[in-house]
Amino acid sequence: MTSPSVILIIDDDALLGRSLVRLAERTFPDYQCFMARDGIAGVQLAQRHAAQLRLVLLDIALPHMDGNLVAVQIRTLAPRVPILPFSAHEQSWPMLLELGCLQPIRKHPDMVVSPGRLMRQALATEVAPLPDHPWVRAQRQSGDLLLGQAQIGAHHSAPPPDDQVQRALMWLDKYCGRFPTPAREVLQARKVLREASIRANE
Repeated sequence: MTSPSVILIIDDDALLGRSLVRLAERTFPDYQCFMARDGIAGVQLAQRHAAQLRLVLLDIALPHMDGNLVAVQIRTLAPRVPILPFSAHEQSWPMLLELGCLQPIRKHPDMVVSPGRLMRQALATEVAPLPDHPWVRAQRQSGDLLLGQAQIGAHHSAPPPDDQVQRALMWLDKYCGRFPTPAREVLQARKVLREASIRANE
């Protein structure tokens, strides 16, 4: 028996997330719907169900790993799966579009009115491959490091090698140098990596 197709919803707002899950279950009764409350858990669910994954609804302001890093990780795992992001911060939208995500939805309390139609459109959309730019590779490496740290925390092992942290910081610094006001999520990722570097050297 084949496993059902999967829709993944990643949102730290429990009320909105559950509403989106119910909406997805009504719209696609033959699909299995999963929800994650933070970026790392979302990527881990995507890894577990990569073969069955058909659609991702992704909040951008997430704890532990921001939505841009999550988008890169999931696009790497499942390059043909559409990602429908939602965010109240329009400054993050150009990066999401450049990563090959669909047109973002503005996050607000009444946003559950339209996602059923948007989810159907998203499933019918052909997704372009993840672009191979240096800043995308930097985002992927940053996400890899955060995932590695999460696994390390679970197994009480040593912190990630400092040379990997420094390499990721170098790529992020180069990316930030391209823009007068880099995306907030990128700056947060850089801050997390700098803190990881300090802890690794203590």
